[in-house]
Amino acid sequence: MCLRLRCAAVNVGSGVIVQAPCDNGVVSEGLWIAIAVIAVLLVAALVVGLLRYRKRRISLARPDTATPVDRSGGYTAIGISRYSGANNGQSARVISSYGSNWLLGHHGRMTERFFFDGWVSTGTGWDTNWRMFEAVHQGRNHAVDPACDIYVTGEQKVSASTASNNDWFMPSRLAFGAWGENGENSKCQVAEFMMFNGMLSDPDRHLLEGYLANKYGLTLPTGHPYKDAGNPLDSTIVIGGEDATVKLYWGDEDGGTDVNAWDNVETLAGTHPQGIVGVDLTGLIKGETYYYRAFAANGAGDAWAPSTKFFNPEHQVLNQLFFSEYAEGSFYNKYLEIYNPTGSQVDLSGYAYPSVTNAPDTPGVHEKWNTFPAGATIDAGGVYIILHGSSDDQIKLKATSDLSTFASSSQDDPNSILPYHTHGSLSSGDDGFKLVKGTEADHEVLDSIGDFQGDPGSGWPVAGVNNGTKDHTLVRKPGQNGGEPDWSVSAGTDTEDSSWIVHPKNFWDDLGKHTFDNPVDNQPGPDGSGVVEVSNLTAGRAHWEEGPVFRSGVSGLTAQMTFSATAGYLSTIRVKWPASLGTLTEPGPELSGEGFADASLSLEAGTILITGCRVSSAASGILTVSGFSTPAEVPAGSFGNHLILTGSSGDGNEIKDLETSPVIRVPVPVSTLRQNNGEGIPLADGLEVVTSGTVSAFANLNGNEGFLEQDGSGIQFVSGDAFARSWINEKVYIRGRVSHSRGMTRLAVNRDSVAPQEVDALNAGILLRPTTPTTSQGFSLSATVTGGFPPYTYKWNLGDGLQLSETRSLNGILTTAGNYDVSLVVEDSKGGKFSPETTFTVNSPDEYTVPARSGDLRVSTFNVYLNRPESGKLISDLTPGTSAQAAAVAEVIQRVNPDIVLLNEFDYDAEGQGINLFKTKYLAVSQNGNPAVDYPHVYHAPSNTGIPSGLDLDNDGRTDGNGDSFGYGAFPGQYGMVLLSKYPIRTDDIRTFQNFLWKDMPGALLPTDSDSGEAWFTEAELQVARLSSKSHWDVPVEIEGKVVHFLCSHPTPPVFDGPEDRNGKRNHDEIRFWADYVDPAKSAYIYDDKGKKGGLARDTRFVLLGDQNADPVDLDSVDGAIQQVLDSPFYDSTFIPASPGGKEFGKSDGGKGDPAFYTASFRGRVDYVLPSSDGLIIHQGAVFWPTTGSNLNHLTKNDPVSSSDHRLVWLDLSLRDFAPSSSGAVLPRQRTIEQILQEPEAQEGSLIQLRGLNLQGMTWDDSATLQTLVVTDGTGDLQVLKPDDAIFSSSTNPGNGFQLVGLLVQDDPDSPFDSGYLLRPRDGGDFSAGSPGSPVKDWISEKLSASDPESWQAVMLEDPDHDSIQNALEYVLGSNPLSADNSFLPAIDDGDDFGILLTRLKDSVDSGLKIEVLAKKKLADSWEAIAFETQSAQQGISQENLPDGNAFSASSFERVRLVPDPNQLSTSERWFFSVQVTID
Repeated sequence: MCLRLRCAAVNVGSGVIVQAPCDNGVVSEGLWIAIAVIAVLLVAALVVGLLRYRKRRISLARPDTATPVDRSGGYTAIGISRYSGANNGQSARVISSYGSNWLLGHHGRMTERFFFDGWVSTGTGWDTNWRMFEAVHQGRNHAVDPACDIYVTGEQKVSASTASNNDWFMPSRLAFGAWGENGENSKCQVAEFMMFNGMLSDPDRHLLEGYLANKYGLTLPTGHPYKDAGNPLDSTIVIGGEDATVKLYWGDEDGGTDVNAWDNVETLAGTHPQGIVGVDLTGLIKGETYYYRAFAANGAGDAWAPSTKFFNPEHQVLNQLFFSEYAEGSFYNKYLEIYNPTGSQVDLSGYAYPSVTNAPDTPGVHEKWNTFPAGATIDAGGVYIILHGSSDDQIKLKATSDLSTFASSSQDDPNSILPYHTHGSLSSGDDGFKLVKGTEADHEVLDSIGDFQGDPGSGWPVAGVNNGTKDHTLVRKPGQNGGEPDWSVSAGTDTEDSSWIVHPKNFWDDLGKHTFDNPVDNQPGPDGSGVVEVSNLTAGRAHWEEGPVFRSGVSGLTAQMTFSATAGYLSTIRVKWPASLGTLTEPGPELSGEGFADASLSLEAGTILITGCRVSSAASGILTVSGFSTPAEVPAGSFGNHLILTGSSGDGNEIKDLETSPVIRVPVPVSTLRQNNGEGIPLADGLEVVTSGTVSAFANLNGNEGFLEQDGSGIQFVSGDAFARSWINEKVYIRGRVSHSRGMTRLAVNRDSVAPQEVDALNAGILLRPTTPTTSQGFSLSATVTGGFPPYTYKWNLGDGLQLSETRSLNGILTTAGNYDVSLVVEDSKGGKFSPETTFTVNSPDEYTVPARSGDLRVSTFNVYLNRPESGKLISDLTPGTSAQAAAVAEVIQRVNPDIVLLNEFDYDAEGQGINLFKTKYLAVSQNGNPAVDYPHVYHAPSNTGIPSGLDLDNDGRTDGNGDSFGYGAFPGQYGMVLLSKYPIRTDDIRTFQNFLWKDMPGALLPTDSDSGEAWFTEAELQVARLSSKSHWDVPVEIEGKVVHFLCSHPTPPVFDGPEDRNGKRNHDEIRFWADYVDPAKSAYIYDDKGKKGGLARDTRFVLLGDQNADPVDLDSVDGAIQQVLDSPFYDSTFIPASPGGKEFGKSDGGKGDPAFYTASFRGRVDYVLPSSDGLIIHQGAVFWPTTGSNLNHLTKNDPVSSSDHRLVWLDLSLRDFAPSSSGAVLPRQRTIEQILQEPEAQEGSLIQLRGLNLQGMTWDDSATLQTLVVTDGTGDLQVLKPDDAIFSSSTNPGNGFQLVGLLVQDDPDSPFDSGYLLRPRDGGDFSAGSPGSPVKDWISEKLSASDPESWQAVMLEDPDHDSIQNALEYVLGSNPLSADNSFLPAIDDGDDFGILLTRLKDSVDSGLKIEVLAKKKLADSWEAIAFETQSAQQGISQENLPDGNAFSASSFERVRLVPDPNQLSTSERWFFSVQVTID
């Protein structure tokens, strides 16, 4: 390392100034040591101080002869400052006052301005030059009207001005860079400011001016006593005579005047007159103290400097980017290169490179604000290239390895080598660029090429080369440690003082790399410094074994330790291998990397010693350790962490332990992490650990927390950011830091700290639907992805750029027949990629056709526009059988021939006359030769439309308008719905939600008055306002022995309202209802018109049908309304039905969506058929909309409407088995409250089920604001936290014997943390209602209302449906006693071992049930009870399709497998079995 200390010596009369350092500052360029000498009679050694060091206050030592300061009144203010930003709104005040209106030197984009509540000097123009601004102001005791003298860099500008306000001539609190809070702010720099309580005399002022001018390189005016006189505050002796020889003695100890006591001596060549001489010192160590003393001699004698001085070498902190290369070549061969000298990657989002074009409009102000692409970064020690898009291929190949993928940004180039982007307006030699950090309004200039001041002609001179920025390449010198905002300093005047090397035109050899001499790396670093990272490099390691994480109980492992220095270099490194990881064996430790290029390694007793290193921040050393093992059991107190004690030395002498040594981590059981000190504080508190288990709960309202369970022990994990995806029920590994909050042990993680335990390799395919698309039907391409690490990203290319997409599916219609190539790139979250390709053929039929059905059933929705303005009018129109509109609607249905179709806007009448007429006189009659269709099963029900509310719901001052009905309509049933089916409808299981109140939806978008901000609905209106504008239906249909739920609705149009947008918000929430209904975690608040709560259970097939009046990108719905179902993981929205007619119809002005997807003549996709994502498969589908030239155009004419203003939408579906769970949910442990309270700490964080609960001293809060409740099961009391989405009221009292599933958590604010335990249900689905009375009697009252519940024992033996199954079994098995059906009876399961499958009421519903297995060998023998094992959900028995339709946790039923004891059975004989049920 080289440091140099520099200064000048000057004559004062006949003497010489001998300068002594005022302080030992940090100098980024290096430290100069120099000798100032003149011809002397008496020789003296000269030792000088530090070169100017800005922004550091020093203590001034005044000579004894200075005049005392007059402190009897007034003040003197001196400031060194300048503007450093552009001449714009940020060039106002620099040195100012917070309170009074006082400013010194700068204001209003001008300099030399002084205002002391009155103008004293109005100043000159704007520039960025440093100046010394001085004000010497009288006080009141000097004059009634105090006067002021103004000086600028020692030159008097104003004399005895009395223009300042006498009450405000002094500042109050000082402010720098602005006035007041942040007014009139500036981009500026203040080097130093002094304030004296009194008026300095002229000699004192001159003294300070001389000192400050010398310190900051300012030029004093001619005639100033200290112009060119150096620092007047240093000691002075008088000498003179001939030139002298000079020696500099130095070392790490003070040798005084004994030449033998000094470690080193530097003899300067020749003799030296007055002037500057210096010497370079090398081999210095950062932080060490060095002493030095000068010795001079001539013919008259010799002398030492009066005293020894010292310094501590420091180094620049390299923390800012700079331009490392610039090219202005032929044609478009132009670029800028930026270098990152820091030790970490830099995000460029906060940087820019503004520019001007030759002669700027406003000198000093940028004309273009150029920013970097989103996501752009520069790696530590790396470069970033800004190049012209049409530059030479040799330039481009510095940035990419494949010219075919070269793009406008490296983020779009899969083969990029370096980060880059293109810019079309790079310099032509006379265009200036700056590199800045910050915003356009407030930024710091880091570096510059050219300036913004004026037209330089063809270019700026650089390093003495005229027009150096024109037809040249500039490369930054390796020793340049950073940027230079001042271009004149950076460009220099010759090759010595310029920071650039000038190369000829089209020289690009150095592009893409930058040679950088970091002075920090050229000296030994402090002992015990450096950084080391450990990575798992074991062959065949699991995907979760990243960084320092290793499996436990495994041998033959390999770890890589990468060392780098934080300051200087490391010459010796010591590694103490932990005995817990086994003895190191061959091949043992190996060295690699530039920092270990010449190093040697020795291994003794588990200690690895590496000597001869040269490890720095730029040259790392790599130690690879192979063949070690991890213990199978976690050593006591280690918590899976194995510390590798590491030390280092800079000079090889003293090896000190690193402040942070690396750790190898192995997974530790959750139960181990739960160990605490007896007061609730975990023993592993503050440690980083790895653990594993199954996620039992995931994502609170912020999406940033979950619970992990392993072998009955649970722990909470919390991230600062929301997780990228859900981990519920997945087996994972988690890495985090153990902490605790209010007694609750938890893991603090980041969103990327969770990894699945098992992951297959990424694989992707392309699903084409239909397999042979036509120009009439459209196509759908979907990605099928397995393995890898979700979430995934997708990039499609159809027909060489014909259609591009970045969604999971690519949909559309191709109007030209032919073959089409498809490519897809799937990338997972860890960068894994898979790229399938395929080709498909599009056929073109002679006429518009509807293809034959594919799959099990065809489902459709059709807004048929069969609404009329008066009640009964539709019936009268349909009665003759001659309605042209009805006939056209019927023909569309006949041509598509769906098995199930929902008709929207079909007026409702209670007797069903309208739909019966439509069926018999239109659908059952051939229309234009098409086969008639029959729908034997029909469901229609009342609609909210036209039902008077008696209140002014639309706030128009009336209560009898159409808008005051529960749903807009002229009469009850207008715009109703009908579901037609060829398959049986399970009428008893239909659920309707006509009466569900809007207010009962959590977070409902209830409207507010746009003027007043008050609620739109009054309290009375809120109590009756319904969510459904028509109704919401869940209609189960039995298809080939399986049930599919058809979810039918027709939300209100999001228009016809006012600025309150009440219809838009209602439309949004009507759609949200179906998103919540199919999500068991969100549906607990829902209740149907019979009072039943909740939505669909998991593993339920469903299809959403209806005109939802919302388009994904167009029309007037609330943003995101339809996305609530399209983006739901429970719906399959990958297939988008299309039509050639919509494509031809075209977009509206400003339309964004593809018109091929339109389903209505008002240009929008509003009608939907959306099946469940599991249990159903989509084969094909379309929108029925032929082109105007088609033979079927008469069915879809718009003016006038021939059939409807909407189009029929259809899908072909197949029923399939539900996909098996990849891991299986965590099953709750059944506990009593007494068991919980006996050992709560051991059960904290785990999932627990409580049965037979009753409320203890509390009732449900009808306002739904109750946050906690207390329950009892007879063994104790426990507090329960109400789930966020569970709204309970007195109408849904939990009854007797209800059950809860929840996580045991703790909230204890005081130490010791041994109380505050409560149960936290995950969502409303964790609550299962009990019975308010006797379960058996309640069932009789519900199912057999004509029977007497009090004689229940007799009733239970009856068989009212004559299916030979008594009511008792119907009760236990969940069957309907009034509907003959024996499909639910116990069944034999003779898979791997014999068992009997049985669905039964849970014990928690009726604990009086007793089930036995009876057996005999011969029919004539008597039945005998045998021992058997009961297997349920915990043993993997499927709980799909339970009788009450609820998920297992919320259901009253469970499916069990009864397995007889094999020891009691002989496998060689035939056995007969019977299941006996007893009800107490």
